[in-house]
Amino acid sequence: MSESHYKSIESIQKEMKLIIKELNEHNSDVKEVVQMSIYSKMIKTQQEYNEYEKAIKELEEMIEEKENLLNIHKNSIKILTDILLQYQNEINYLEQKENDEKEYYNTFIDKLIEIEETKKNNEINTIEQKYSNIKNEFELKKKQISNSHITIEQEEYEKENVNERKNIEINEKEITQPIEISNTINTNSIPKDINELNEIEEEYDMYDETKFTGSVTTIVPPQFAQSICKVVEPPHTINKLPIKTIVPIDKQNIKQPINQQEKSIHINPQHVNQTEEQFEGINYIETWCGLKNHLILFDSSLPNGNSNETFASSVLNHSNIVVLVFDSIGNIFGGYMNKPIQKTDSLIIDSNHFLFSLKKKNQLQPLQILPKKDKLVGLYVHSTNKNELCYFGDEDNGWLSIQKTTIPKSVCCSLNMVYEVDNSMINGSDGEGFLIDRIVVLEMK
Repeated sequence: MSESHYKSIESIQKEMKLIIKELNEHNSDVKEVVQMSIYSKMIKTQQEYNEYEKAIKELEEMIEEKENLLNIHKNSIKILTDILLQYQNEINYLEQKENDEKEYYNTFIDKLIEIEETKKNNEINTIEQKYSNIKNEFELKKKQISNSHITIEQEEYEKENVNERKNIEINEKEITQPIEISNTINTNSIPKDINELNEIEEEYDMYDETKFTGSVTTIVPPQFAQSICKVVEPPHTINKLPIKTIVPIDKQNIKQPINQQEKSIHINPQHVNQTEEQFEGINYIETWCGLKNHLILFDSSLPNGNSNETFASSVLNHSNIVVLVFDSIGNIFGGYMNKPIQKTDSLIIDSNHFLFSLKKKNQLQPLQILPKKDKLVGLYVHSTNKNELCYFGDEDNGWLSIQKTTIPKSVCCSLNMVYEVDNSMINGSDGEGFLIDRIVVLEMK
């Protein structure tokens, strides 16, 4: 390469360096401007970002507040819903309870009405039956007396006829005319005899068991045939209890009030003249108390049978009494007192007293229930107008309450405290009230 060329290259290099220098200087200004521009934009962007971030944060806070408020509302709605549901359940319970109480009271009232109607009908039927029995017996006795008078007149007639025939045979030759024999019967004495019969009917007590002359059939119940308990033969006197007989009558044809009918037929409420049936459990009572005969003192199925006065007067001054209770579901139970009942409205303590259960569902044979050794128990008889006729036991510890047959509140209460028995062994009840259908009191002899 020549020197000229070399110089020209150097000159070019110098020029290039100048240009580069200028460019560098120019680029520095441009870079600064660009950097300033970018920085300003960055500042502006950062401010906008901060504003946006602040706005977003405010929105998030607002959303969080709304969510909290929404949760509060949801919880309030849930609580209100639970309260409403609770109120609704309580309202439904109260309505159901009210309906049940109405149904119970309606059923109870219907039952009481039915019981009262049944009692009235039974009283009317009993009175009508007694009146019919007495009337039939009166007519029968009247007919027997009339027949006896006719028979006597016929015997006298036949006797006179025989005597006349003998006289005819003896004086046959002296008789010129046939003997006329009167066929008339002297009835002058019949009215007098009928009057005597009326007086006898008024004084005659057809309910007196000691005058019973009929036959008595000894029956051993099949359920007791294989029993381990000794079966005692019934006494030769009447061993029967009366049962209630329902006879349909026309109420429209009853012209007299009940009290007038009672007065007209002379009913003695301490005796019984109803259809009778053999009572199998009486043998066990005879064995337990050691007495073989009995007399009926009281029967609640007779008129005034639900009266405290009638019950008290029936048992007062009597000893060895048996109170038989027939409840409305077929159970038969009661109690025995050896001591005489000499007072009312006071507990009569008897060491020989016991309770018994003659008939109960799922019970194989009658049970004798003795008091506990250290307990003083007996019988309490009410003389005043109470729903309760009497009770066995001790009113402070345990007792068997015997209410009137129209009161469904008879109860076995805590009997296990004073007797050797579970509370439900009497008739299956355990502190619940029950209804008695009939009460009969016997005096054992």
